[in-house]
Amino acid sequence: MEDILFLCLMQLFVTNVVLLTEMHMMLTNYVNTTKVFNRKQRKLRHQMKFKRFRVAQQEYKPRKQKTKRGSIAIDSVPILARTGLYSDMFERIYQLAKNKLDAPHHGQKSVRRTLVPRVTLALGLQFLHDNLKGRQLADQYNISTSTVSREIQYVMPILGDVLHGQISWPKQFTKKLCAPGFENAIGAVDCSAHFRVRWHPGSLDYYRTDYRDFFLYAQVVSGLEGLPWSVTICAGHNNDQGIFKLTGLDQFLWKNKLKLFADNGYSYIQLVTPNDERSKTWQLQQKDHRVVVENVNAAVANKWGVARECFRGSPEFHALCLLVVYQLETMLLKEFPLRLTM
Repeated sequence: MEDILFLCLMQLFVTNVVLLTEMHMMLTNYVNTTKVFNRKQRKLRHQMKFKRFRVAQQEYKPRKQKTKRGSIAIDSVPILARTGLYSDMFERIYQLAKNKLDAPHHGQKSVRRTLVPRVTLALGLQFLHDNLKGRQLADQYNISTSTVSREIQYVMPILGDVLHGQISWPKQFTKKLCAPGFENAIGAVDCSAHFRVRWHPGSLDYYRTDYRDFFLYAQVVSGLEGLPWSVTICAGHNNDQGIFKLTGLDQFLWKNKLKLFADNGYSYIQLVTPNDERSKTWQLQQKDHRVVVENVNAAVANKWGVARECFRGSPEFHALCLLVVYQLETMLLKEFPLRLTM
């Protein structure tokens, strides 16, 4: 009797285990099916939402049409407004650089000319005049920013080469160059600061604590009629006296027995600097002759954006652009001098 009861209990237990196993399998399948269904539902809702968003975007914010890139004619470029130069002066510069601008680009790969030579020259001169970013120039000339960078990097060395002879010392230092009856000085010297962005490595070479900024220094020597004779670009950490000695200008003046007007930033036997012990008339005359080089620096800063505003390129390219704008300004000063008479 006991054996029969035990067998009945074991059979009942096995039957319950089988039922529980089947129920567990059914619940597991249901849960998995529900997860898959919910995942598909979320994906479908996301697709429908994105589709409605795209439809609304196309309806209310139409896609911007891409403009076809290509060259523009020089007649469509306002030369005076973009470069600050009259058409005859622009043509003179083009004739000087014509042979090099017409030559094909040289490099490791063949480069297709996007702009005609005159437009390339106008692009480079506008960059010097306005100091615009590449995107702004690209929109104006209907080209890409990479083409703007490539054309500017191409035209600047050409301008620096063809304009190299614009700034030079006089062949002979005669008495006609001297200030009449006043210290026998032939010109004036001063430095001008041209600010730029921080550049690594070597950023400390262009930083000065009194300015609290980064810049390049341009030492300018000009005659008393306002024509630049010498322009030297140096790192900004130097001061006026330091650049005066680094460039060897002190030895040049001593060797040729020449005198220049200067401000209180300089100290040398061949320089005529302000002296409070002299008469009021002498001080006014000294300022009147010294201010000519300051007018030259002001003319460059007022006309050319790369000399007036913060420059964003490398220090080497910055120095090249500064030399080019001083050479261009010298061409303009020969046509429109600062002082008609001594």
